Amino acid sequence: MGSETSKGIPRRISMGHFGRYIRGATIDIGAGNDPMRKVIEGMSVRAWDWKDGDAQVLQGIQPQTFDTVYASHSLEDMPDVVAALKRWSEIAKIGGCLYIIVPDFMLYEHGIWPSRYNEHHRHSFSLTIPRGMMNRETHWGPDEIEALFGDAGCTLEDKAIEDWNYDYGVKDNRDQTWGKAVAQMRLVARRIR
Repeated sequence: MGSETSKGIPRRISMGHFGRYIRGATIDIGAGNDPMRKVIEGMSVRAWDWKDGDAQVLQGIQPQTFDTVYASHSLEDMPDVVAALKRWSEIAKIGGCLYIIVPDFMLYEHGIWPSRYNEHHRHSFSLTIPRGMMNRETHWGPDEIEALFGDAGCTLEDKAIEDWNYDYGVKDNRDQTWGKAVAQMRLVARRIR
């Protein structure tokens, strides 16, 4: 995938997500070579990547440290999605947001598992295809996504497919994300406990 955070910033600004969801002290989990940078006044961003340690554990990060926990294309790589999301929720302040971007199973993976485009993907996510249809514990359908965030002490406030510049007419199942397209979903939750 290519520069998904950078591709999304102009849209997130136009949607008003900076200030409403992404604000204040922010951690960018899995920042890699495309870290989020300060976008609005009063925002500070702490990038976390391989060199910092295990993103599922976030060793040394204290509970209720961040206003925003941002993770673009990281959750699908975690060994234990449940444990990762609980930990990510724990480091968010009460009332803070988790802003999670994951590849959409149909747009990115084209409904094929394991992933042909990224060998690190351990999990798939879909707002339309339930786990029962996939018959594997590593697929997160609409009901499982809702429960996942609820179990982590959060309530989902926004969930949507992001298919900007995606060409649905392409029939060869290529990975369009190396260009200007995105093939992902946005999951925004607020920590309530």
